[in-house]
Amino acid sequence: MKTNFLMFQKLTMILSILFVLVCSFSEVQSQESASPEIDEFIEVEQDPKVDLAKLQKLVVYPDLALKAEIEGRVIVRILVDSTGNVRKIVIEDSDNIILNDAAVDAVKKYGKFSPAIFKSKPIICWVSIPITFRIKNKDKKNEY
Repeated sequence: MKTNFLMFQKLTMILSILFVLVCSFSEVQSQESASPEIDEFIEVEQDPKVDLAKLQKLVVYPDLALKAEIEGRVIVRILVDSTGNVRKIVIEDSDNIILNDAAVDAVKKYGKFSPAIFKSKPIICWVSIPITFRIKNKDKKNEY
């Protein structure tokens, strides 16, 4: 009888520990999976970091825009999660719709971003990124 009681106690303790672990994991998952609205204010100590020069090098100028000598800027708003992955991409502003896909593609090729920081921990946060399209030499339209 005593053996059954000890086993019951051990089982109860194991189940209690598992319950706490599952609840903790669920809380972390629900905080991370709750995406903030695009216009929601998020308090941060440090914004997500983006190497604009690296991003700009990933831009492939659209052929049609190059031939038509279309230049401009696209502002891409991205949701960067706490691990630095891009969760969502939205065109916030654009000088010309022809440039939009190239801007989105560059963001997708960028890789991991540095997430925002709040209370010394990485958090999910939106950030706006300007991407400029300028033809360097209009006589040689293949240079940009």
